Order: sequence, then C-alpha cells, then structure tokens
Amino acid sequence: MIFLEKQSEKKVLPGDFIATEEEFEAGKDTFEENGDIRSAAIGKVVENTARHTVSVQKPFVLESARRGDLVYAEVFLVRDNSVIVALLKDPDAKEKRVSPFGRAAIPIRMVSRDYVENLRALFKVGDIVKAKIAAIHADCMDLKTDEPDLGVVKAFCSVCRAPLEKFGETFKCTECGSNEERKASTEYGA
Repeated sequence: MIFLEKQSEKKVLPGDFIATEEEFEAGKDTFEENGDIRSAAIGKVVENTARHTVSVQKPFVLESARRGDLVYAEVFLVRDNSVIVALLKDPDAKEKRVSPFGRAAIPIRMVSRDYVENLRALFKVGDIVKAKIAAIHADCMDLKTDEPDLGVVKAFCSVCRAPLEKFGETFKCTECGSNEERKASTEYGA
C-alpha cells in the first residue's frame, strides 16, 4: 500500500515555516511568503507526496469550552485595560472543545501576578497566546495568562512583522533589529 499523505507530529502555529516552494505547493491552511510556505492555522503538517502539496490539518471540535481549559488565541486588539483575542484551536488537546464565542478578553488583572503598567508593551496584534479560560459569561469569555507556562508563544516584530527571537528576557527582530518586550510563556519558541 502506498501512502500519499503523511501527517507529521510537528505542531505548527500561524506564521511558522513549513517548507519551501521548491519542495511543495501550498495547500489548505497554508500560505506562500517570499518563497516559503507557512502555516495559516494551528495544526499538524500533512505532506501529500503524489500532488507535491503541504497543508495543515486542524482538529475537529466536539464539546463546549469550560473554565480551566487551555486555549490558543491570536491577539486582535490591545486596549489600556484588556487584550482582545481571536480564539484558535489546539490540535493536541485530548478533548476537542470549542467556545461559543469567536473572541475573548484577557483583562489586565489576569495578565500577570506582577503589576502590569502597559499592556501595549506586553502584547502586539498578531501574537499567538496560550491562555487559560478564567470565566465564561453570557456574552463573553475572560482568559488569563498569569502562570509561567501561559502567555505569548509566538511573537512578530511590530515594525516589519518578522518572527521575534527570544534573548533572555528581551525579544529581538533578526530582520530589522527592533528590540521588544512580551509577556512570554515559558514555552516560547518550543
């Protein structure tokens, strides 16, 4: 039996490098950028050797989200008192859950156990965040990132949008040299 599709165990986040255009064509939930094929979703890489395409397989959803569940989200808007995020799906979750809301908020009081003076320094639009559901209300959901493994897991330069590299406690763009700050997860870059 010949297997035409091979699913990798490699988990990817939006913006992660998957392959080059010389190796594969971009498939479902991927996009091309400067000759590279990158992920457009959270999921696992699937290579179709017969068609020479690569895609990202997103998980399916069965149950509603509940307090304490871990979620991934993309930063949509940063306000003075909260961060608004668009929820993403985690391909490694043992129980596939979905929120009835497409967006959620991370209130400033739930960002860190330390005093937070400026949310705009810790989160930028487009960053990928790992968070925990703190509360589900009738019309919204609150998330928290006040534990060491919670926070930004992938950040992009606010100047040129290239992925940021973590150097100690700071983040540096290797493309334009910008230095930035984030409320990073201990899993950043893992």
